[in-house]
Amino acid sequence: MAEVTDRDLLTEIAARLERGDAPDSKWPDPGGEYWALCPFHPDRHTGSFAVGPKGYKCFSCGASGGLRQLAERLGVAVLQRPREDKDPPSPPTLELYADAKGLAVDFLQGLGLQTITYNRKP
Repeated sequence: MAEVTDRDLLTEIAARLERGDAPDSKWPDPGGEYWALCPFHPDRHTGSFAVGPKGYKCFSCGASGGLRQLAERLGVAVLQRPREDKDPPSPPTLELYADAKGLAVDFLQGLGLQTITYNRKP
């Protein structure tokens, strides 16, 4: 299943918002923001709640946040972005494996397991 892009997410969110009296020029506006009725308080006129590529903000009730946060509150399915590790994980060694599994190193060695190396790295 592919990750939902922010553009796709914004489109899904806009489809769930009540447009109210928002004119076509604000659905979306030239900056890419949709002006709708705030989903967090009783709202009768557009102009105080905007959602765009950078997130959402209600200028009446103060609700604000990112697109993914709003999507969750509106019930829009969001796949989590894969975490980007800056440092690759340490190469596994028999000792690290034994520690992670709560097993004795000599027990694993008795089963024939050992740390192998390639280019002098485990």
